[in-house]
Parts: sequence; C-alpha cells; structure tokens
Amino acid sequence: MTCALKCACGAVNGTLDIGSNVNRVICYCRDCQAFAHYLKAAGRILDQHGGTNVIQVSPYRLHFVEGIEQLRCVQLKKSGMYRWFTNCCSTPVGNTLPNFRWSFIGMTHSIIELPADTSLDEHIGPVRKHVNTSGANGDLNVKASHPVLGFANILSQMLGLRLSGRYRHTPFFNVDGKPIAEPHVLADDEHEALYKTL
Repeated sequence: MTCALKCACGAVNGTLDIGSNVNRVICYCRDCQAFAHYLKAAGRILDQHGGTNVIQVSPYRLHFVEGIEQLRCVQLKKSGMYRWFTNCCSTPVGNTLPNFRWSFIGMTHSIIELPADTSLDEHIGPVRKHVNTSGANGDLNVKASHPVLGFANILSQMLGLRLSGRYRHTPFFNVDGKPIAEPHVLADDEHEALYKTL
C-alpha cells in the first residue's frame, strides 16, 4: 500500500510505500519535543503529553516527487540525529542517523497526508510502542516499552539493508554518503535556550 506525503503548504510532496516492517510508536523524549519547538510547531506535532507520533520505516520506501530541494536538516547537538524538515513551511519530515549506511528514518506523522475520514490507525496501523515515557507531560496512563526490544527490531532491518546494499537508496543522502542539505548544529546557547522552553 502507498500513502501520500505532503507538507503543510504543499510545496513538498511524494509517496511512502507501506510494507510489513512499518512500525508506529509515540516518543516522549525531550529531543523530539525540542525539535517541535525549534520548528515553532509544537501545537501541530505534539500530543497533550508531549508525544510525537513516529512511523519507523526504511528510507528506500520514500519517494519525493516535488520539493526535495526544500528539505533542511538540524542537529540539536553535535553527533546527534539528523532531524529533517521543510524550509517552506517548517513541516517535520523525520529523523535519520548521521551515517547513511545505517538506513532508517523515524517519520513524523505531520508529513503524511491521510485520505478523507481516515485515521493513522486505519492507514498506517496501530501504535505498537510508547517510548521514553519519562519525558511525558502530565499523567500518562500507558505501559512503557523497553527501548532495547524496539531497537533490536530496527537494528535487524538496518542490518538487512546494509547487507543487501539497499541502504544506498535514500532521498536524504547523496551517493557519497553526504546529506543533501548541510546540517545546522545548534550552538550551545541555542541549545540551552531551546530546552528551557520545554
């Protein structure tokens, strides 16, 4: 099954091939919250407990049809994850590891365009894990998933792509492994100011 990708203003669009290995989680970590605040879009990204709806997929399943030149990248700290968003309207796209050989993206739900009267549960699948729940705001009445178990599933997928060579098929990196947009690494004062807003 294929679903549409579209930023808030429509300048960036594409498709996502949904396969059996798609995993949907809610992440409550401070970094995901900080990213939403960095984009000044916390209201449309975070839920009432500060959680981000993340769809974990392999990057080769993404295909941008228009607007790929609008993609930008930020690192909240040096050596941190690459956090991708659109320059045109600050729509978050997702997070990748800095090394493209470890092929993985945690897509933010905001870039997914759902058909009318359709929910993420129906189109992508149910939430399977709640992670980093210690960072949640308020009384979160869910069972936290063990991070190691979730990482083991992702690691097995990344190893498979590494062995097959499919990790090279990614819209976020050039063939030489460099990101298509130069990452902006937050300076110490930027980082401190941002995290004070959480």
